[in-house]
Amino acid sequence: MSFRYKQGDRVRVKETLTLGHHIRSPQYLRGKDGVVADIRGSFKDPELLSFGKDGLPMANLYSIEFELAHVWDDRPAPNGVNKIYADIFEQWLEPR
Repeated sequence: MSFRYKQGDRVRVKETLTLGHHIRSPQYLRGKDGVVADIRGSFKDPELLSFGKDGLPMANLYSIEFELAHVWDDRPAPNGVNKIYADIFEQWLEPR
């Protein structure tokens, strides 16, 4: 399976909600910009699995790095931490 994004690509988490799907994207990250930190691989699609389907076609999973201040309205970083990471499937990402 080919991957749409590579490490270092800038992406945005989609805000679109599709009726009838079991949403697998954290609410607090929707509409936020990040950078592809790692490619995790291809897995059965958890949205399809949640409805008892076979999870095919496979879905690509990425680790996305977000600036903490961008995610939580410029709150100060606790203990010097200024980034967070989340694993997000390709169908929830769009290029920036």
